[in-house]
Amino acid sequence: MTREIVVIDVVPRILTLENTVVELFNIINKTSDKEVILDFKGVEFMNVAFAQKYNELKRECKKNISEINLGEYASLMSVAINLFEY
Repeated sequence: MTREIVVIDVVPRILTLENTVVELFNIINKTSDKEVILDFKGVEFMNVAFAQKYNELKRECKKNISEINLGEYASLMSVAINLFEY
């Protein structure tokens, strides 16, 4: 089955803290569904630190995660995939 999670229903609308990503992935990992769709509709801001941590945890996650309604943050998410942590 597929589970759809509206991001702003489970974490703040302003995505700046790495702890917020950890909280989001705790919710994702608790679901029994193997496929998860994250709906980013209503997100007011996302910074590079959030996008970087999101991509890191997405790579580590055993679930198939896809995103919808990223809007202006789609390019930030794709750039953050290629950033590496020190």
